[in-house]
Amino acid sequence: MQAGILSSLTYRFYNRRVSGVSEMKVLHIAGNGFISGVGVHLLSLVRQQMPYLKECRVAIWGKGGAISEQINNMGVEVDIWNCKSGHDFRLLLNFQKIIASFRPDIVHMHNLPIFGSIPARLSRYPIVTTFHVKNNRSCGIANKAYGNSIKGVIAVSNTLRKSCLEQGLFPKAKWVVIYNGIDIAHFSPDPVFGYPAGNGKQFDFIAVTRFAKDKHIENAVEIVNILHSKYGINLKLRLVGSGDQEEFLRQRVDALKLNECVHFAGEFADPSSILKKSHGFFMLSEYETFAIGALEAAACGTPIFSYPVRGGINEWLKDGIGGVVSKDRTPDSLAEKTAGVLSRCEYWQSIRTSARETAVEFTEEKTAKKTLSFYEDIIKNK
Repeated sequence: MQAGILSSLTYRFYNRRVSGVSEMKVLHIAGNGFISGVGVHLLSLVRQQMPYLKECRVAIWGKGGAISEQINNMGVEVDIWNCKSGHDFRLLLNFQKIIASFRPDIVHMHNLPIFGSIPARLSRYPIVTTFHVKNNRSCGIANKAYGNSIKGVIAVSNTLRKSCLEQGLFPKAKWVVIYNGIDIAHFSPDPVFGYPAGNGKQFDFIAVTRFAKDKHIENAVEIVNILHSKYGINLKLRLVGSGDQEEFLRQRVDALKLNECVHFAGEFADPSSILKKSHGFFMLSEYETFAIGALEAAACGTPIFSYPVRGGINEWLKDGIGGVVSKDRTPDSLAEKTAGVLSRCEYWQSIRTSARETAVEFTEEKTAKKTLSFYEDIIKNK
């Protein structure tokens, strides 16, 4: 596969550049220490960068949580500032203080709070940031506040980079696309799990997401109902997550009498164990910058059953490769596609295999090393 060859060549190039221990000191600044896409990315980045750095330090300007605790347990010093918002005056003071005491070679900001812009403009140390999501309003405000103090921007997909540049965000900064990476050893297929055997076979599906309107998780419930009533497929769905749509979801499950088929599992710090035991992963969002949760599922050999979704997810998920994509964004369309896969063991197995093959191109080691090389470029040209 051409993309795989290019990825391999790129990896070897970056691996040569950061093969030895660096004298670099890196300061990471993030909004909170909770479990989230940004938080998981920060954790994996710090873990993989540590062997190559002289020193690494993390500052959380909001509240700490499971992610910041794990980073601290790795031996990395973590400062928790407990600021109420990005407009908290303590953010400005603590930012200046840590810059003066730690004296980093580079600062990596994982979001851009407004009161961080003042010390950022005054800092003599180069600052890079990662764009994980597209938010036109907040990005526009940050663009005005930080101005030319941002020397480098990492976008987690080509789609996001293009969108940001079209909006005129940080036009003088150096931009690069570095995909999020996953721990492919941890997120790996269960060798004894496979296509169910015998009559009355049961398929286990999962959805891991925020229960928010833009995620359209209620459609997963509708799809389960269609698969039962129209196609006679025995499918159980586990919903992992929480959010303001949970009560609505529970009411819909009750109305369709699917309480025995749909299980609300709550939040999981590490969903790998249940991803490995799932025959499919529903992806129903309107927009996904990269969809790291779906990629973790693919790494476990769990095929993705998806609506057409706008965003960077299309840079790795294709219909028939890693999963299947319905013709349109309706439960009937995806239910038909799902039934077509589940009715054929060989087809399901081929999708499962391609899901794993797709995911192994996106390792957290590659992400960390490419990020280190980007730091070097920024420092060299500051």
